[in-house]
Amino acid sequence: MLIGTALICLLSAGITPAGAAVLPLNSLHTPHICIEPETFSSQGFKTAAVWFLPDYQNRGNSYSGRVEDEPYPYQPSCGIEYQFTEANCQPPNYVRGQPCQGRYPECQPDLPRACSGYVQKCAAGWQLSSGGRCPYDNSFGTCCNLCQGYDYAEVPEGYTELARCEGCAGIRYQIQINPCEGYSECQYGAAAGARVCYSGSVAKYNNCKTCANSCTLASCPKGSDCTYEACSGKYCAVGCAVNYQPKENLWCDGSVSCWVAIDPEQSCVALPDCGDLGYTKTLEDCWCKTYLRCPFDPARLYCAD
Repeated sequence: MLIGTALICLLSAGITPAGAAVLPLNSLHTPHICIEPETFSSQGFKTAAVWFLPDYQNRGNSYSGRVEDEPYPYQPSCGIEYQFTEANCQPPNYVRGQPCQGRYPECQPDLPRACSGYVQKCAAGWQLSSGGRCPYDNSFGTCCNLCQGYDYAEVPEGYTELARCEGCAGIRYQIQINPCEGYSECQYGAAAGARVCYSGSVAKYNNCKTCANSCTLASCPKGSDCTYEACSGKYCAVGCAVNYQPKENLWCDGSVSCWVAIDPEQSCVALPDCGDLGYTKTLEDCWCKTYLRCPFDPARLYCAD
């Protein structure tokens, strides 16, 4: 039995008798069973201690903190189903199950985990953006603001930005009418070289005329109805006075000198009296006679006797 015991230890240490094959054993990682002579008794074998060979060479006095006669932890071999690692199981798949020596038995899809940072629903007033979707599942994405109440894609002339919103359709604006501070509406028009600012659709200027200077008459012509422009001290003829007619309405192509005498500035003339012009008859007076009607009163006639 002593010879057998020695042979077991020699083989475990990689030492063989002459002519025997040398086994490729790694004494640092292969547990060796060494049965000492005192383990034999008349009743048979006693339970052997399991040590690494270096531990046995130290008689079990020092081997990585293990106490003497403590069994070495058993390292089971992994089945063929343990073929997945984090290196060969890529998103949207992930390893699952109890690992064995760094390998896992399952590689299963996990879309919520693969699309972490993306959502499937958005808060009120938001929606899933057309871009920015999860590469593994298009139903996961990022939210963009609908910018409700922001009705303008740009700020139009006459308005200023009140607020802006960056959303699904780009930047949208809320607007307000431009107050155009330092500018005003001009009663008489803008002065030469004045700058304009639109407040909504109203044009305002930084410099206005103080007078329209629309009137040119030093006095109101006879027979005319006039307005007076206080800022310029001039008159504007706006029509004819009562019992006066525009001279263009009279005969002689507007030149009423064949009827009455007028001033050159006059645009309105008093109607001549038909009696003064010889139109003193009525239609009854001129029955069956040649007659002329007064141009200012068709009921007044002139007829030959």
